[in-house]
Amino acid sequence: SEGHSVSLVLDKNTELGKGIIDQIVYQPSSSLLEFLGNNQADITLADFDNQGKSLDFFRKQGKRILGPSLWSETLETDPEYQKDLIKAIGWNQDKVTNGANLYITCWYNGTRYISTYTSLMYKRLMSGGAGPDVEFTGMVGNFYQPTEKVLNSFLTPLEKVLRRVNHRGPFHIKAMVSGQDFSVKSISTSLSCPLSLLLFENSKLSASDIL
Repeated sequence: SEGHSVSLVLDKNTELGKGIIDQIVYQPSSSLLEFLGNNQADITLADFDNQGKSLDFFRKQGKRILGPSLWSETLETDPEYQKDLIKAIGWNQDKVTNGANLYITCWYNGTRYISTYTSLMYKRLMSGGAGPDVEFTGMVGNFYQPTEKVLNSFLTPLEKVLRRVNHRGPFHIKAMVSGQDFSVKSISTSLSCPLSLLLFENSKLSASDIL
């Protein structure tokens, strides 16, 4: 809708996007990587599982790819590595066991944060906190400038890691907060998390300018 040429590259036939966006279907999925090596797209948004190492290879060739890296896949799939990284950054996982769940999301471009926001995520199936927990039912986001507490406790120590691993894209911190105390319960780089998409809902920039 912004006037760019956009294609959806798939490894199987699907109704996804038919009649809205050009589809390119490759089979088997390994030829997707061959396509990625040959394509001349300005930006590629990659939603591949277990292909972080291959995507890193194409990045080193100068391809602009937003998607998983070997580092981000390790973070998402190895609980022990995630736990060790939380500790290495200087965060405590166990100090707070009862409090408010606060999500801190940042988008990093390899050099600096281009956006940071905090969110309260709702997971109860029914209004008023009734029913069981589900993965996601909604959220409230705060796009004000981060407080000094958030900056010093979360964003500044995290940036050293993001710069070292050359991360580009979103990063989520799930913290449990009680008064002045907090614990970091989990971290993630998920692009598909609804908190990632919240950026596009609260920006005056076009989606392509953000990317």
